[in-house]
Amino acid sequence: VAEQQPDKTALIGADERFHSFGEIWDTSRRIARMLQEDAGIKKGEVVAIFAANCPEYVVAVHGILLAGAVVTTVNPQYREQELVAQLCDSGAVALIGQRALLPLVGMVKEELEECSALRRTYAIHDIWDMAAAAGGYAEPVPIDAEKDLAFLPYSSGTTGLPKGVMLTHYNVCSNVRQNLATGLARPGAVSLDFLPFDHIFGLIPVMHVGLANASAQVILPQFDARLVLYLIHKYGVTDLFVVPPALRSLIDLMEQGRKYDTSSLRFIISGAAPMLPRTAEAAQRLFGCPVIQGYGLTEASPTTNINPLNRPKLDS
Repeated sequence: VAEQQPDKTALIGADERFHSFGEIWDTSRRIARMLQEDAGIKKGEVVAIFAANCPEYVVAVHGILLAGAVVTTVNPQYREQELVAQLCDSGAVALIGQRALLPLVGMVKEELEECSALRRTYAIHDIWDMAAAAGGYAEPVPIDAEKDLAFLPYSSGTTGLPKGVMLTHYNVCSNVRQNLATGLARPGAVSLDFLPFDHIFGLIPVMHVGLANASAQVILPQFDARLVLYLIHKYGVTDLFVVPPALRSLIDLMEQGRKYDTSSLRFIISGAAPMLPRTAEAAQRLFGCPVIQGYGLTEASPTTNINPLNRPKLDS
């Protein structure tokens, strides 16, 4: 898309700044160069992202991958010991983080020196300036798609402490293609990305499938029901990805009687937890579009099952 439609809108930030596919691709290649030269990133090394959703997150992910490194996504709500545990276990050598969260990294500096390989930290919102200062694009890194890791997300599953899940480039690309094959993603799609990119649902079915589909993605750092309903109308959002508690909040707001124009919605898809049939029924009535569910797990990159759009089963 970056080569064929470089001016097409890829991302819209909370500051209402539009970013084209060409800009995202160019900046990602420059960030890869910066990581190779400034941080000395080598193929197979791990770089952590510690931030809430923002357009810069997308650039960071692809800059790390283009440098030949592996992305580990860290929950921005983590406190000291959770952060130390993931950085040490993953072997992260660099971290790109939200400026407000970087002091937390500094607070655990001594603990990290004992157990981690962390050598550089960067503020994620400085990405545009860092890219502008980079001396060109990254040196190409040969990748064995079936063997080389792309992502190392951490998941606790249903029990125990979070564990690193090793996903190769082939794993992730296969699942993106499988998602596209369902026919949900269509030309001209606009999504609203409030599901956190540090979680596999936000990272792959939302961010990466959207990029592969050439969708425009409106990015929110956190869920806000009123803002979500306002932005659906403002940007003509077509594809809405939710978790059941968020959908319940949207339903409650709609039932209060205030008018929100959601006629652009083509479907709502819920995942990460079971959704009650009555919740889906209420959403279909209020939003006027099909409500379906998806199922998956981090180890599967993640999607394994999706209701067909033309015959949603509300109790499945």
